[in-house]
Amino acid sequence: RRHGFFRLWTRMEARLKGQGGGFAAASNDRHNAEWVVRSFSVGRRYVGALAFAGRVDRVLRWNFD
Repeated sequence: RRHGFFRLWTRMEARLKGQGGGFAAASNDRHNAEWVVRSFSVGRRYVGALAFAGRVDRVLRWNFD
């Protein structure tokens, strides 16, 4: 349950930041765009998220372990 909560939280926060604001930000025109949100593992106990509007052909992620 905890992992699910943080997965949803990071996805929501990524989208809000992608829209140029945060939880308290006023709405803007980018809210109407189609957003894609992807979750990914950052480490054993951590999760991250990426949000983007428009077309993205490829996303690269490096692991420095």
